[in-house]
Amino acid sequence: MMHAVLYGTGTFLMALLNALLLPGIFPGIFAETRWTVGRELAMMLWQLFTISFINLFISGVLYAVPLTATSLLRYFLYTGAVGVFPVSFVVLAKYILLLRRYRSAAVDIGRQLPAQEEVEEQITAGRLITLLGDNQGELLQLSAAELICIEAADNYVRVHCLRADKPSAAMLRSSLKKMEEMLSGLPQFFRCHRTYLVNLDRVTGVSGNAQGLKLQLEGFTGPVPVSRSLNKELQSRLQQRREVPVRP
Repeated sequence: MMHAVLYGTGTFLMALLNALLLPGIFPGIFAETRWTVGRELAMMLWQLFTISFINLFISGVLYAVPLTATSLLRYFLYTGAVGVFPVSFVVLAKYILLLRRYRSAAVDIGRQLPAQEEVEEQITAGRLITLLGDNQGELLQLSAAELICIEAADNYVRVHCLRADKPSAAMLRSSLKKMEEMLSGLPQFFRCHRTYLVNLDRVTGVSGNAQGLKLQLEGFTGPVPVSRSLNKELQSRLQQRREVPVRP
């Protein structure tokens, strides 16, 4: 009985140690905004490995089991055989929880999207903006209404826009941070992700899955991801866009 308590205590303490220490040592890896099912599985495998090690250590103290690679592999297989079902359950449960959360958030945000007629009234088509690239003489001039989104592309940015109501794209040698600074005075432009800056007036829909929220933009193919940490700000910004008075 005492031995069983030792194994149980060792398992609990090792799992607790992993849960408390690893996120602090590797905050970028464990940030919720970068969570994936693959990372969750990797964490579970690490838990099984370290628990196997502590169980082998206890067995070495109690029963003189040698601390060898073969013994460690055998204990890992034993621990995995016992833990595969609870591990699978935890991963699946977390996936379903996040899926429901972001689908629900997408529905709530989608309700705040203005009707297309309101969008057309709010867009200030006559206001020109100038985007400057790092290369000499490199610039792109267009109206605020024409700009759909800006996408990071290594040392460049890809500017997606509408020209004569047709989707178009242009490359500038610059960073998304610089583009964000150039558009900082225009509230309809929002950096929703480390690789995307979008025109909120061009958002036509919002969807969600376990990875987070996705935006659909008029004139742009494919969904645009939203960083999980920006979900509430996105909702607030879209609400503000609905309350913007119509400008001539």
